Amino acid sequence: PASRGNSNFLVTQWLVSLLYRAFGLSDYLPRLLSAVASVATVVLVYLIARQLYGRRREALLAALVMAVSGYAVLLGRLALLDATACFLLAASMYCLTRWVSSDRLVWLGLFVVVTAVAVQAKVTNGLILPITVLVMLLTRSWRRLTWRRILAVAPLGLLALTPATVQVFANSGGVRDYFSASTARTSAVPWYYYLGIVRSNEGALLSAVLVLGVLVAVVRHQR
Repeated sequence: PASRGNSNFLVTQWLVSLLYRAFGLSDYLPRLLSAVASVATVVLVYLIARQLYGRRREALLAALVMAVSGYAVLLGRLALLDATACFLLAASMYCLTRWVSSDRLVWLGLFVVVTAVAVQAKVTNGLILPITVLVMLLTRSWRRLTWRRILAVAPLGLLALTPATVQVFANSGGVRDYFSASTARTSAVPWYYYLGIVRSNEGALLSAVLVLGVLVAVVRHQR
């Protein structure tokens, strides 16, 4: 398989550099960032579930599943960008749920900004966009997305994307090199590869809980 190369932006690396500037070089600081992001993600999962279902029981159960997730615990101990990216994805989803429930423009603006930063943490967070479209279709909240609101929050998203824009254009041929490296990545694995990763890291019991949780959420939405 091809190397990852420069196929992700540098949000996590910038955060680590700030820690280095503040406290000096240390092997523990990048791990600390991942650990804090992982713990904060558990809190966000609780808040999202509380917002969606309105009761502490479901929220605590969702947070517990996230807290004991083998894969999340593993990534939370490593100096990788995945824990930060997961935290930003959860933060984006929290802002989205708050906007859907409250219809307040501030939450829509925060959603746009956090999503822009999340994509810069890891480009696979671009999956937030189709997820958002699906949520808006299911909740019919797309009807509230007027042109006036789009024009109000779009500049915030563009501003939040400034670091990525600078990173791409600061180097000669940056756009070409970036997309060339990203599209040239190959993965000699079947389509169900990550299902196997989830199964091997979470175990049979927690994997079953995850599947059951999705089914319950779908059934409750249909009711």
